[in-house]
Parts: sequence; C-alpha cells; structure tokens
Amino acid sequence: MTEKEDWVCLNKLLKSSVPVLTPSFLSNGESREHIDELSRQVEEDYKNYKDGRCGFFKTSVDQEMHARFQMALLVISYCAKKNGQDLQGASASFSDAELEVCELLKKFVMLDNFSATELRQKLIFGDKSTASFFTGYTLLRELTSHLLGHDEIRSPVRQYLKKQGDLYDEKFETAFGSRGGEFIVTASLARQREFDFISRIEHNLKSGRNCITLSGQSFIVDKIEKGDNAGNLSQKTEPVNERRARPADNLPKNQYLMAVFTEKSLVWRKKSVIFYAICVSHAERYREHGFDSKPLELKEIPAYLDPAVIESCKNYPHAFFCIASPTGFENIGIPGSDNRMLNNFISSGVSVCFWIYTTRNNSSMNLIQNPLNWDGSATWKQPTRNC
Repeated sequence: MTEKEDWVCLNKLLKSSVPVLTPSFLSNGESREHIDELSRQVEEDYKNYKDGRCGFFKTSVDQEMHARFQMALLVISYCAKKNGQDLQGASASFSDAELEVCELLKKFVMLDNFSATELRQKLIFGDKSTASFFTGYTLLRELTSHLLGHDEIRSPVRQYLKKQGDLYDEKFETAFGSRGGEFIVTASLARQREFDFISRIEHNLKSGRNCITLSGQSFIVDKIEKGDNAGNLSQKTEPVNERRARPADNLPKNQYLMAVFTEKSLVWRKKSVIFYAICVSHAERYREHGFDSKPLELKEIPAYLDPAVIESCKNYPHAFFCIASPTGFENIGIPGSDNRMLNNFISSGVSVCFWIYTTRNNSSMNLIQNPLNWDGSATWKQPTRNC
C-alpha cells in the first residue's frame, strides 16, 4: 500500500472490468463458468483498490473508479441472473432497479455499434431499425432520467449511467442534428405525419358530421374535399439535383383538407363557415436530402393562409384555418420569444390554429387567435396553452 498515486498499478486492477464494460458484453451470452471467474476477479481487484494497493487518488478519480468497478459487478450480476445462476459476494447485492440500468443500456446499441455518419445515412435511406431507434430515443432519455432519480440505485451506478447518457446524447446529436431539442425529420416520417394529420381530421369530421359545435352553435358537415400542394409554395424553390432526388411516393405532398360547416337551424337562411386544414413541408429539402430540420417560418404562412381567406370572403363569413408542419414552427410556443408577427394573422373573419407535434409523436394544437381551438374530436373549445 502506498500514499502515492500508482497509475500502472491501477490500470492492472482495471483490466478485469474492461471486457465487462464493453457494449457487446450485455448482449452476448456468457457461460456460467466465465461469469463466476469474472465475478471473483473483479471483486478481488475492487477490494485491492479500496485497500489502497495502488495508492489513494484525488476525489474525481476515486469516484470514477468506484463507478467503473461497481458497474462491472452490476453487469456481472445481471448476466448471472439471465443465466439463472447464484453469485456470492458483492455481485449478488444489487437491487432490481439497478439491474434495470443494464436493461436500459442494452437499448442504446445503435449508438454503440455505428458511427454518427453511418447512423445518419441509415436514417436518410430508410433503415427501419435506425428509424425506430431515432423516433424512440426520447423515451430512452426519459427512462434514463427516471433511473437517475431512483432511490434504490447507488451513487456510483448513477454516476456511470449519467456519464454514458451524456456520451450517447452527444453522439445522437452529432448523427441526427438538433434544433432547440427537436431533431431532423426524415421524408418518410414527414409523409406519415402529414397522412396522420389529414386522416385524423377527416375521420373526426366524418364521425361527427351531424354535430359540429362552434361557440355553442351546432353545425353539420356539408362538404369535405382533399388535395395536394396547397399554396404551391414548394414550386418557388431552387432546382433540385435529379441524381439525389427521392421518389415522389415517399415525399410529403403538402396535403390539405377543406370542409364546409352549415348551421343546424330551422330558419331558411342558414349560416355556413369554411374550415381548412393544411400540412406544410419544405418539399424541396425532402427531395434533395431526404430530411429536413428547418421549422416553418412565420413569414411562409401567408402563402397558404391568403388563398383560404380570399376564398372564404367570397362566400363565407368566417374561416377556420389549421396549419401543421412536421418540423414545427419558428419560435411558436417558446417562452420569451417574439411572436408579434402572429398579429398579422388576426382577423375578425379568420381563426388560426397551429398543430404542434409533441416529442412522442402525438399531436396538440394551439390556437393563436381567439376564439376557438380544436380538441382532437368533432368539437371546438376555448384554447388552452398546451391542450
């Protein structure tokens, strides 16, 4: 035992834990004999470290060493449990919550097995396993945060999990990009979101077509029409590299839905209003790159809103306009952001609603202009901040 830090000695003690902490170890089936051998060796090396065999290290190094050794013992305990074998000593003392840490780390396998560039290319070209990992990553981070706050997980294990989680976050953002917490949207995901948006609204209108409630008044759905390329904004872009262009069937189409609501009344002259739902994507970006990460800017919205307003003014006293964007909207919903430009959309004859995609691929809608908000069914109601 020595008071001096002996790094050569320390590296020798760490050798037994190195193979245990490799990403593949959790997934590979290890023999019972190998698990027993590793358990004895890591426990012995950990004991020698705690006894000062290699000297005593500064606090930051000491904390990391405890995290490495205890995590190695936890992984061994996890593998032993999978094998149905009983271990003695420290390897048998971990809680179920700590064993969940191993189960969670196995789910980050994509980030362990591929480089950031490889992951990005796989996602762009439609690799299903990568796409599934990409869309499910938010849930993995939530599970990580949950375990980091669990009372039954000892501090060294939490430290190891937090360090790994930070490394995974960094690699994920390198691979897929980041814009204020929201990540790139692939062409296939944008197309799916567009389809879900239009289909969901169409279903709600058809299922409730005999009773649409607007500010206490009842309406029926007189007409529903659908189409593509609303506003034709995507046509006002630079030429696309044909060699890199994606098949049209896999691209978002800027679909829209238009419906006419007519008042349920016994009077002869019944009031009708018009409803537009439009999903807007930067189609040229999806054709060229296979993905987009740019939020829809507020200055782009009038190109889609103006035709709806002009049409409604001809025949209808009011228009309800709902716009969705697979990549979100510039600054909308961000605390402290300058949303003065939204005043440009305010009109006594028009109600504007922004459909916001949440991190779990569900949807909510914020009505920026009074008085109505869509609640996901065939009903309109007063707006809430995050309905």
